[in-house]
Amino acid sequence: MSLSFLYSTCSIQIHQIFKISKFHTKLSGMADWDDSVTKGPDTCTLKCPKAAGKRKSPIDISPNHACEVMLPELQTKYNTEKIKQKLQNVGYCWKVVTEGKYNDLALWGGPLQGQYKLLQYHCHWGDNKTKGSEHAIDGQKYQGEIHFVHINNRYCSVDKALRHSDGLCVLGVFFNLGCKANPEIAKIIDVMNKCEAKGAEAKLERNVDISQIIPFSGSYYTYSGSLTTPPCSECTTWIVFEDPIQISQDQLDAFNSLKDGTGKIITNNFRPLMPLEGREVRLVRNSNH
Repeated sequence: MSLSFLYSTCSIQIHQIFKISKFHTKLSGMADWDDSVTKGPDTCTLKCPKAAGKRKSPIDISPNHACEVMLPELQTKYNTEKIKQKLQNVGYCWKVVTEGKYNDLALWGGPLQGQYKLLQYHCHWGDNKTKGSEHAIDGQKYQGEIHFVHINNRYCSVDKALRHSDGLCVLGVFFNLGCKANPEIAKIIDVMNKCEAKGAEAKLERNVDISQIIPFSGSYYTYSGSLTTPPCSECTTWIVFEDPIQISQDQLDAFNSLKDGTGKIITNNFRPLMPLEGREVRLVRNSNH
């Protein structure tokens, strides 16, 4: 079997499994997950046994206690012009599904052993009074956090990847409010009015240049953790970038216009901080910092 055929087959299978209905129903039975008190982040441990492990995410990262290390350069190949991007309202956040060949969505280097493919990216945010990032730095949270979810190319399905500690890699990017709109986030906002209701989706009219959102030139923290939504599997290498990006108030307001399955506004859709449980957090500094 040729390598190109294998990755083509995997891409189709991964995209199908990672759609929100199949992902939650098939793997964890969490089709009713949202950001409410009765179905949201605080109920994760009760509804999903895997959520009670020792390598949970998110965490409060302490720079003074992080182990500074040198690692190979973190590298990507996100070929914006050759991939498809589709915005979805999954009932607890917005998500952009990425479709394309493995070599056009590739991530490698840094703490990773092997190569990974970008499946999707999604967002956690707060209302105007709440900092909505999932991770914190020295107790400091940000207005929100975007997660870029990648699968290890040695696993041909998300189901299989969830059973391995190196199955997924998630890049976490903080954002705060600034004076100017973020031009890449604006491409998502352009079609967000088509996705106000849970289950709605729309193809992006202009593809987001993903490499322009992620601050690869900055320092980052890395540790072994879990997904922050069901099934909360401990399968994730986290790479959390130190430098936040900026979005505008109008862009945050657009996020807060999305609705869950009950018609309630989606906001404050972050999981509470989890204990570190003795895990090592490593800091990788960019030479320019």
